[in-house]
Amino acid sequence: SITRDFAFVCDEDVAAQDILDEFFALSLVENAKLFDVYRSEQLGNGKKSLAVSVVFRDKNKTLQDSDIEKQVNKVLKSIREKYSAVLR
Repeated sequence: SITRDFAFVCDEDVAAQDILDEFFALSLVENAKLFDVYRSEQLGNGKKSLAVSVVFRDKNKTLQDSDIEKQVNKVLKSIREKYSAVLR
């Protein structure tokens, strides 16, 4: 498995579960969980940071970073478009 952590800056009204669901829609995602919510004036008024840990696994082979790169790019684009969330 490969574990990656992501932190997204998004509007206060974006639900963490919505971000997690985007990852769960990927075929190689075994688990995704929220591990931190951060609020600060530095992020901007009405903004928060959601930190997510994601475990990727393929039951048929050992994963390489290149195996998940396409899926990660796809989900990051989707999260940016749907929720206006950007990587921190």
